Amino acid sequence: MSALSNVRDTPVRPSAGREAILVTNIKAYKGGLIVRDTATGFDKPGVTGTGLVARGIADMSEPFVDMTGLASGSRRIPLIVGSALLANDGSIAAANRGSVCFIVDDQTVALTDGGGTRSTAGIIEDVDSRGVWVKIEDVNGTALASEIAARQAMPATAADQVVGIPVVLTIAVADGATGNVDVVVPNKTEILSFTFNKNTAAGGASDTIQPANGATTNYITNALDINVAANVAVKNTTLLSANAVLAAGATLRLIRTKASAANVGGTAVFIGVRRA
Repeated sequence: MSALSNVRDTPVRPSAGREAILVTNIKAYKGGLIVRDTATGFDKPGVTGTGLVARGIADMSEPFVDMTGLASGSRRIPLIVGSALLANDGSIAAANRGSVCFIVDDQTVALTDGGGTRSTAGIIEDVDSRGVWVKIEDVNGTALASEIAARQAMPATAADQVVGIPVVLTIAVADGATGNVDVVVPNKTEILSFTFNKNTAAGGASDTIQPANGATTNYITNALDINVAANVAVKNTTLLSANAVLAAGATLRLIRTKASAANVGGTAVFIGVRRA
């Protein structure tokens, strides 16, 4: 059961029509994190799972809404989008400000994706004795690639484009031999930070992962040492600004170096902004 007052005193209020469309047979609590399940298209309280998009904090007048026996879509509740205080599972520290966190349940977040089992909650703004302040926008989430592309879609005419919109890119990196994992960025994007969440077995001396702008030598950040334990997140320490802006349609390349037999799989998380 969620706390009833876990949102900042002056949160960002939802825009017109920002509401959750609830799925059947769930109970949504006021103050709880609400997610959209991309498998069904309906909303529900946050849970451990994949394919979920964090949408906001439940803000109805009653303490909870019980959907037991009701049809999906028969109830809607308003949402707050902004900064919310959620419980810390114990893995998030002050040093993790600016990093992405992941959904454990409708009131708890964690630093890692739990071995590929959790979806993105939002960006860590602050950490204190009460928990974690998380910036929740429904542009965040480990949604399907098509969902991410749709949310990043830009107007065809440059004059109509809106710039400076925050972008979170999540890329699954499977274990494998030394080689490249390539994805196409649909819009012009400036990379601001890079985190790799190791979600496989520990170890691997000299194993690294490094992002590049197209060509292998156009490095965006330093090579991250992924000789770490399972479920540990590693963050960049340098950012090469000359290569940090990717043109629309450019290839974002992850250079995976496997120097030992250890597993090197994980999730790459890029935080950036859209550019014109």
